[in-house]
Amino acid sequence: MSMGAGLALPSPCLQPDASWGAGLYLYCVADSPERATLGRIGLGGTAVYTIPFGDVCAVVHRCSARPYGSRDREVVRRWDLAHQGVVDTAWRRWSTVLPATFNAVFQGRDGGDVGQVVREWLAAEYPSLRYKIARHQHGMG
Repeated sequence: MSMGAGLALPSPCLQPDASWGAGLYLYCVADSPERATLGRIGLGGTAVYTIPFGDVCAVVHRCSARPYGSRDREVVRRWDLAHQGVVDTAWRRWSTVLPATFNAVFQGRDGGDVGQVVREWLAAEYPSLRYKIARHQHGMG
């Protein structure tokens, strides 16, 4: 089993001047083409599911494109534990995952399908994701 280092997320993630709309919170990318629902295990009890592309999938939940934030340390601690819990669940299910950092939120473009933004990101990053997954599976990551 392998859990890779955190993913660097490029431009599809939140832009500071963007208006808040629909978003998808990314927990990790898993080495699986499976379309799956993992249950209401996400931040605040949100429903977590996968968006497959090729032989990998993004593990996400629907949210506002606004980043999570609180001054209450206990709330932040619970979010952090929930994030790690989803990554751990994905790891147990698919063996190899590349975790995303906390608050990795994709946003749609001009009211468009944010799921399509995630699929486009997976397509653009696919060679790098496959490389990182292979390194971790062979104990080099």
